[in-house]
Amino acid sequence: MAQPAEVVTPALAHRSRGALTLSQRWWGLDWAPHLPWRFDDVVVELGSTEEVLAFVRDHYAAIFDIEGDTPRFFADPMTDAKLKFSQEMDMFAFRHDGACIGVLLAHASDWSTYYMRSGGFLPAYKGRQLLGRCFERMFAPLRDAGVVRVDADTAPSNHACVRMLTRLGFNTTGMVNTERWGALLRMTKFLHEDALHAFHDRFCLGALDVLPGAGERRK
Repeated sequence: MAQPAEVVTPALAHRSRGALTLSQRWWGLDWAPHLPWRFDDVVVELGSTEEVLAFVRDHYAAIFDIEGDTPRFFADPMTDAKLKFSQEMDMFAFRHDGACIGVLLAHASDWSTYYMRSGGFLPAYKGRQLLGRCFERMFAPLRDAGVVRVDADTAPSNHACVRMLTRLGFNTTGMVNTERWGALLRMTKFLHEDALHAFHDRFCLGALDVLPGAGERRK
């Protein structure tokens, strides 16, 4: 999903998270009471910074096909500032029989927006809708915490991810072009109905006819 996180060095990855996450500091949202979630034989739990970044280091190059002499992406080095930012993300570990088989990194991007930064799974676990099922469990706690929207980026050619996000009610809200990841679709899930109505009012002529309460709002 979205973009690959950059590979980290073991020397920096060993440091433990010493600060509250952005979600905790800004919204008072602690994911621990909501977890674990079980999807068939896979359990989702909070992952440590060390565990999640180790998974990124060991598997992301192969998952996102960024191996070889000519890298496809412009990766930022793992600086102390970048590590501190990582330690304030929400990091979820997907485990099967105790082994980490996938991760999700997410965080607040402003006072009312949550950003799904990166998710990746070992090849054997792709196609099981683990990420989408996890997203569905996250929406209610985020909404209850006052979050208005959830953003995610994905390559336009990543049809599986685009279908997954569309099925979950994400709207295409823009295009992001960067030296890091090239061209990405920005897709947004509106957790509050008034925000969804405002988006459809401005950008989706005709869509109001299928929204709840559309007739009353047009009078």
